[in-house]
Amino acid sequence: TSLLFSVFESWLIGAHIEKGLTSSSSNKTCSKDEEEKWLAKSFSYSTYGSSLVAIASGVLANVVVENSGKMRPLPILSGNIIYVGGYIAAFDSCLVPLVLCAVLMVCLWDENYGGGVASNTHRDEEIAEHVELVS
Repeated sequence: TSLLFSVFESWLIGAHIEKGLTSSSSNKTCSKDEEEKWLAKSFSYSTYGSSLVAIASGVLANVVVENSGKMRPLPILSGNIIYVGGYIAAFDSCLVPLVLCAVLMVCLWDENYGGGVASNTHRDEEIAEHVELVS
């Protein structure tokens, strides 16, 4: 779980730097206070949104399990290898958003190959500074 959160937080700080929403960027688009507000607001929305999704997912999983009946073997296959219904119905229902998100990622996301040959020393200093802000 910590890897899941730390990767997103690192990406978010990097995205703020890339968009010029930092006081240490060359064009000085915002002050230190504004920078902290941007990051705080972004992290706040992320936490709030994640909480809402977790609650909604739990309620939906409960509804799916209650309405799926008892666990039974899939009638198409012989040998009773694959089961559906019961407590595993919540996991079965996750296949729909999983496939949908996978298709959207393949079709819409571009690969991020980094900034090229430029020195990362300045960027590393900015990231370290922002990590101190978040901590």
